[in-house]
Amino acid sequence: MSADFAVITVNGRMTADPKQFEVGTTKKAVFSVAVNRRFKNKTSGEWDKKTTYIDIVAWGLNADHVIAHGKKGAKVALTANWETDRYMNKDNEEVKRTHGNITNVSIFTARDESVNAEVSSSDEVPF
Repeated sequence: MSADFAVITVNGRMTADPKQFEVGTTKKAVFSVAVNRRFKNKTSGEWDKKTTYIDIVAWGLNADHVIAHGKKGAKVALTANWETDRYMNKDNEEVKRTHGNITNVSIFTARDESVNAEVSSSDEVPF
């Protein structure tokens, strides 16, 4: 039997510095990416912009990379598995959260001056 999965590719800017968490002995980084889409307004004929915010989670080596190089405004290009978590909150209500779980990420400086590095969950880190 084969596994089913959903993969997303995201190019955008980090909306804030990544938040770091320790889950057992593993690092976790959480952040959001703003993705802008331009389209022509059919009524006015003018160009408009719609921003979509995508929640992203990174684990292990990818989390280390995001924490070391990511910052608010940095441009990112990433591939992630699209996942949904469900849990019960303190009021015993079910909460559903959808996010991308990084498999590959490249982080650029906030001014697009240079590429910091690229890390894939299957790559060895060169530093």
